[in-house]
This record gives sequence, C-alpha cells and structure tokens, in this order.
Amino acid sequence: MDIKEFIYKFQEGHRLWLISPAQAVQCFQSATDLYHGDLLDGDLYEEWLFPLRDQLKSQYLESLTYMAGYATTNGELEYALKLLNQVIHRDPTNEQVIRDAMRLMGCLGRRSEALQSYQQLCRLLRKELNTEPEPETLRMYKTLLNK
Repeated sequence: MDIKEFIYKFQEGHRLWLISPAQAVQCFQSATDLYHGDLLDGDLYEEWLFPLRDQLKSQYLESLTYMAGYATTNGELEYALKLLNQVIHRDPTNEQVIRDAMRLMGCLGRRSEALQSYQQLCRLLRKELNTEPEPETLRMYKTLLNK
C-alpha cells in the first residue's frame, strides 16, 4: 500500500466533505482502493507498527462510513449497506455502524436480517466484552421488532 497516498486521499476527503461531498467521496474511494488489509499484517509483534496500523485501519473504516452516509443520502441504500457491512466485518462491535446497517435493512424490507444483526451483536458483546448493547441500539431493535 502507498501509505502517503492513502493518508493524502483520506485527508483530502475530510477537507472536502463540507465543501463538496461528491468530491470527498471520490477521495475516500481512492483511499479505500489503496487499502489492502492491515499494514504488514504478518508482523504481529513489531510494536512500532501498532499505532500506524491502527491509524490506517481507522481511516479506512471512517472512509467507508462517510461513503455509506453519502450513498444513503443519495438513495443508494443497497450500496450503503454493502459499505457498512465492510466496516462491521473489520469492527464487529461498532454499534453506531451496526445501528445504521439495521436502519437500512429495515428500509429495504429486510427486518429479520436486521433483528439477526442485533442478536449477533448481543452474543459478541457478551462473549468478547462482557457487556450489553448501548441503549440506542436496543431502541433500534425494539423499533424494528414492533414493525
């Protein structure tokens, strides 16, 4: 991965977001195209890599999230959901992204899939973090359950 180009595209997307979201999304898309997984993933014990690896991953996930928001605004719900699922795949306890995905699933008539996403999140949070979903996530679940 060209790290300098990735960071430049991400920062340029951020800079353009309030000025021209369409151009910002192009920058975010260019950044995500450059990202091919965690930096030097095989070097798990090289401590100097941890901060940079985490930064790049975070920027990659943030780029996908911005792109999903833009797609949602433009009525591209299936594409937005695809992008959010990419985030969830790499960050399965990100409740804000999971709520956004559940909301889109509900809009797309995929209520049972949204409910399953919530149940899967609950299992993961209990197993990995010994906690329960945030109140906002529970409210989203209840809203979908009562539809």
